[in-house]
Amino acid sequence: MYPGSIPDVRTLQNMVEVLEWLELSKALFVLDRGFLSSYNLKSMNERMRFVIPFSFSNKKALELIKKHKRDLGLHSNAFRMNKQLLYCVRDRIQIGDKRYHCYLYLNEKLRAEERERFLNQVLDIEQKLREPAFAHRQDIETFLSETLRGWKNIFQITEHDDKVLVKRNEKGITDRLERMGTMILLSNRTMDGEEILHLYRRKDAVEKFFDAMKHELERKRLRIHTQETFEGRLFLDFVALILYAWISNVMRREGINKVLSVQELMYELKKIKLIHLGEKKTVITEVSKRQRDLFQAFNIEPPRQT
Repeated sequence: MYPGSIPDVRTLQNMVEVLEWLELSKALFVLDRGFLSSYNLKSMNERMRFVIPFSFSNKKALELIKKHKRDLGLHSNAFRMNKQLLYCVRDRIQIGDKRYHCYLYLNEKLRAEERERFLNQVLDIEQKLREPAFAHRQDIETFLSETLRGWKNIFQITEHDDKVLVKRNEKGITDRLERMGTMILLSNRTMDGEEILHLYRRKDAVEKFFDAMKHELERKRLRIHTQETFEGRLFLDFVALILYAWISNVMRREGINKVLSVQELMYELKKIKLIHLGEKKTVITEVSKRQRDLFQAFNIEPPRQT
């Protein structure tokens, strides 16, 4: 256990110590952009296997996209994942005094959608700025900062003959368009492009399960007074989360998730009651056809009278 939301490489090094003690030396860390720095990468590279997204705020990321602009569209680099058509190109990049493997991905469908949405936004902004209310530079800058993130790379504001003019920054727009629908992952290990993307996407699934633990399993504030109670509660939470994950996987495999949520499934099965008649006699309430179908999907025998 450690304090959360700390993008500190020391935390990861401590984890490595624990994993080695558990004889889990082949662990691979899937990280977010908060850990991306030359110092962190160098420190992690010494003892860890990792995958981390490369931010487009780094100029080298855009250089990679431009370098492989043609390669990303080649049919030989295409593959399919979860019914999505993607392209992948592998390269190496120097960061500090170390070289890392980088994996560039393109989703053409996502690129087309992002470009259409972005260019429509640019046109809407230009139309809005023609209104008389935007005669002063400060009003224009305030509107742009509230409407478009990174607007200074998209629009240029100039003043001529007491008029404020707004025009497009062609280079900034081109750079924004080129990186749409693309993603870059860095790693210190050589892997198949499809495999490394699958590993990275699993991070999202883990985050969703933790969100489910906080909300669907209603584990918010623990409200405890001792460390021992805290550890016991946390252990039970993880057992519940394992069961939740298994239930979710079965529901997805059997198509149940299309008609029921996990909570709705549990509510349906909670209708089955065990009634005590005196000290020795028990009766199980009727099991409906829908409930029997659910038990069958999970390969569980429905409850019967004994």
